[in-house]
Amino acid sequence: MTITDLALLLATGLFAGFLGGLFGIGGGIAIVPALYAVLGANGVPEEVRIKIAVGTSLATIILTSIRSAQSHFRHGNVDMDLIKGWGPFIALGAIGGAALARYLEASALTLIFGGVLFALGVHRLVTGKATAREGAMPAPSVQRGLAAGIGTLSSLMGIGGGVLSVMVLTHGGRPVHQSIGTSAGFGLFIGLPGAVGYAIAGLGDPAIGAGTLGYVSLPAFAAIALGTVTMAPVGAKTAARLSGVLLTRLFAGYMVVSAVLMIREAVL
Repeated sequence: MTITDLALLLATGLFAGFLGGLFGIGGGIAIVPALYAVLGANGVPEEVRIKIAVGTSLATIILTSIRSAQSHFRHGNVDMDLIKGWGPFIALGAIGGAALARYLEASALTLIFGGVLFALGVHRLVTGKATAREGAMPAPSVQRGLAAGIGTLSSLMGIGGGVLSVMVLTHGGRPVHQSIGTSAGFGLFIGLPGAVGYAIAGLGDPAIGAGTLGYVSLPAFAAIALGTVTMAPVGAKTAARLSGVLLTRLFAGYMVVSAVLMIREAVL
């Protein structure tokens, strides 16, 4: 990668870190498309490009999640009981998602990423609600299943889980600020096992080049992580000052734009 590439990824990391703190998402919805484009410009083969983008994104989410959750915790917006209860099941799902990634076509991964983001983004952009309904969380057994599903899909898409978990928590009646803060903590349970899984899954793949650990690009990780850890606390502080409805609309708009770009890349 050139200096220009690394500078672009650093800028992406700054933006992703702010988004990660703002929405509790880990920043993957910004990192994956940007890194995918940089890898393509550097001639990385199509069959491994999305896998490296996702694996590297998961690695950066480890640090983003820690920094973001710390800041949200100081504002009283992290439910530690939920993190302890859901964390192990999210981690198991993330391991499963990383294992599946080796056997899925690159276009399938891209379509999963774009399709899920588009559906969720349009839903929230239309409703504009910070909380989908007033209600209670489902039974513990259902919650564990949801947690595992969040881990699996998030690992496949290279995101920190906030895209899905914020939707689940607000649908269960949790305030959007608490949902975002708690989701930021979930990122660690996705990023760590997911990144390790992608690193192992990519070992020996002849299509990947130098500077990678399996499907994790080390130069890209360094550049992006520097940006995310710097801006994640700033995003979290901003979230605490904004209304839930505004947070929801901003997030939904970005999800739709990112989804359209990824789906376009997959089908062309």
